Amino acid sequence: MNENDLKSRLDAELSNITWSVRNSNAVRQQVNQGGTVMKKKLSISFIGVIALLLVLAAVAYAATEVYHRISINWKGETVEESEIVPQPTAKIPVPTEEADLHQIAERLVESAPEGEIVKASYPDPEGGQSGVRRSFCQKYTSWEELQQALSKNSDITLPAWIPDGYHLQYAEISFKSKNDYHLIEEKQEGSVTLRRYSVDDENKVIDECYLLLQDDEKHTISITSTLSGSTDSNNSAINIPADNSVTSVTVPGMENAIAINSTGNIGSTLYLRRLLDSPIKWVDTPDMPAFVMAYNEEHIDIWATDLDIETLQKMFTPD
Repeated sequence: MNENDLKSRLDAELSNITWSVRNSNAVRQQVNQGGTVMKKKLSISFIGVIALLLVLAAVAYAATEVYHRISINWKGETVEESEIVPQPTAKIPVPTEEADLHQIAERLVESAPEGEIVKASYPDPEGGQSGVRRSFCQKYTSWEELQQALSKNSDITLPAWIPDGYHLQYAEISFKSKNDYHLIEEKQEGSVTLRRYSVDDENKVIDECYLLLQDDEKHTISITSTLSGSTDSNNSAINIPADNSVTSVTVPGMENAIAINSTGNIGSTLYLRRLLDSPIKWVDTPDMPAFVMAYNEEHIDIWATDLDIETLQKMFTPD
């Protein structure tokens, strides 16, 4: 395959891929935290081409580049430094039977109605259980409907103020249950078991809210609020590139606030930590061990493409 053939193949395959703003924000957050970015499926033949190119690129890159990263706590202090040298990784083949079961599990989960927790499990080669899970999730495009949903037994913090010209593009909340789940359906397809659950409104614990705000020019604000069981501000909270600067700032009502000034002009980031008035208990689904867990604080990640840290602070400063 010559250069022109490869370019044509790339253009043909990539033309079918759509990339939303939330995808970009997810990549940014995963890269900042050292996570793994999930990619859209491509054709098998094209995957082979891409895999070869990535391996060759990784070998060349690993010889010349080292990632320097730091982990900081909620006080803005560095608690760990690390160097990461990219290395090519060999693809571990998945047995055909297990891959087929996983595809069935994915299809069953995707076909279930929204607003339910859905789990599809199947036996793995080691004698355990593998599967696919989707948490309770509800989506909104109306700010008023989102406010109404979060006004019911919610400890999620919404912005006190939104910059002029910005509007809600998309919102999503997920939740667990305080003490009980209702089994809606259990069915079997081959070796795959599907279970669907619901939760009464009075038992819902809203534990995550994602907001995407945009103006008419597509400038973006991304906000993720998550309840957490962590209780120690000295523990590592954020993993970032070492050349980013970290500043501890003040936001009323928040226990901690950290501003991240990134290199490369990729926007402003503000991390907030708020202690809850009292622990919020929740349980996992009935088919899991009966652990009772508790949330003790809220973490808020705010990122904007074209706003400074002071503006992000103002968004969460009550009037």
